[in-house]
Amino acid sequence: MFKRFIVFKKFINFYLRYQNINLKISFILISLQLLHLYWLTTDVVIYRLTGIDYFVGLSDFILLFIIIDYIEIPALVSGIIYYFFALIYDKKEKEKTFSHRNRGVQGASQRPQETGAR
Repeated sequence: MFKRFIVFKKFINFYLRYQNINLKISFILISLQLLHLYWLTTDVVIYRLTGIDYFVGLSDFILLFIIIDYIEIPALVSGIIYYFFALIYDKKEKEKTFSHRNRGVQGASQRPQETGAR
């Protein structure tokens, strides 16, 4: 059990250390899904609805579209992990800022107040 926690902790530290490059990788993987959606729409959906093949010139690249299809799951996982860490980090930052502001407000209310009579 403790060993699994250490592995998970190492993964979190690694991910946070390289968060910027992970964002770029996630963006590329998710962007490739636009090609997948084009293939799926033209080669499957429109062809079945109309009987007209709009995927004529791109059939030489079918292997590329199949590979992009298999990238869909890692793209979703990388995007979910990125947003999960972004939400947690953002929440922690807001808590730090809020608690820091509260301390400042409490400190201000404890100062002696000046009166206008002099």
